[in-house]
Amino acid sequence: MSYVLGCRVADRIAAIAPVSALHGETWSAFRLHPLWTFVVIIVGAIVVAEIASFIQSGGFHDYVGRSVLHRAGLGLSVLLFLLWAIRFLGAFGGPAPI
Repeated sequence: MSYVLGCRVADRIAAIAPVSALHGETWSAFRLHPLWTFVVIIVGAIVVAEIASFIQSGGFHDYVGRSVLHRAGLGLSVLLFLLWAIRFLGAFGGPAPI
């Protein structure tokens, strides 16, 4: 049962957390993915910056040149890895039986 509708369950949970929050179920969203707010904000900022860059220059450019977004993306990557390691050790409802 590790695959549901052709997608891994872990991928579905990461996508379900923001949807739960949009429905007003913030506790459920945090239970599914404790970092969902940071993921939504940082990925949203990167998408907006890329769209603005595309409109200004007519092409896509790497966001690495923007130090704030670059640092936020790296920090989020570190936090997601730490969350994965902590869940692997049994905190925050992990490891989930699949």
